[in-house]
Amino acid sequence: MIQAGAPNQLSPALPNMSTKGCARCALPKVVLVVIAMALLLSPVTIWANSCAAAKPTKVFGEMQGVVINQIGERAPGTELFFKSETGTDKIEVHADASGKFKVQFSSLPHGIYRVTTNKVGHLENVGEVQVTGWKPEISKGTLVVEISTTACMGGISRGKAPRP
Repeated sequence: MIQAGAPNQLSPALPNMSTKGCARCALPKVVLVVIAMALLLSPVTIWANSCAAAKPTKVFGEMQGVVINQIGERAPGTELFFKSETGTDKIEVHADASGKFKVQFSSLPHGIYRVTTNKVGHLENVGEVQVTGWKPEISKGTLVVEISTTACMGGISRGKAPRP
């Protein structure tokens, strides 16, 4: 008869399975759980530290715009640089004292343009626009350019300008 806490008499190769359990038996389970958790969480960690680039905002003709910071305040005096992927075509605009600017996209060839700033304390890269035509008319809506001090924030959109 086998008693609780006594060595396993049926197979001496198996560890002692007392009522308290076996430290050597539990160790592989702990290791497997840790490995499984690491595998499950690593894609989440990688995804959480990545920024997904927004699609370029489509623009054409002449557009009114406004530059804001990440809390929605106007950013007066900001310089914006629109530069083509090849670097050969570019324009520079300056926001006025109320953060407003005008930009003439009809002077640029079709394509994707990276928008950057050199505003002190803010990230250089803002986003991208896609020039879709040379229409001479003034585009409806406002180009809202949000500059940011932290990664994954900021960007470019079309819509209503926030009130000063």
